[in-house]
Amino acid sequence: MKELKPRNQHQWLKRNLLKKSLKLKKRLKLKMKKRRKRNQRKNPSRR
Repeated sequence: MKELKPRNQHQWLKRNLLKKSLKLKKRLKLKMKKRRKRNQRKNPSRR
C-alpha cells in the first residue's frame, strides 16, 4: 500500500484508526465464537 498524503491528514489518520479498530473488533468476535464452540464441545452434559 503506497503512502497517501491528502490535504487533511488528520481525517486520514482518524479513518485509519477506525479501520484498525474495526478489524480488531471483528477478530475479537471471531475469537469469542471459536471459544464458545470449544466450550460446548468440552462439556455437552451441561446443555
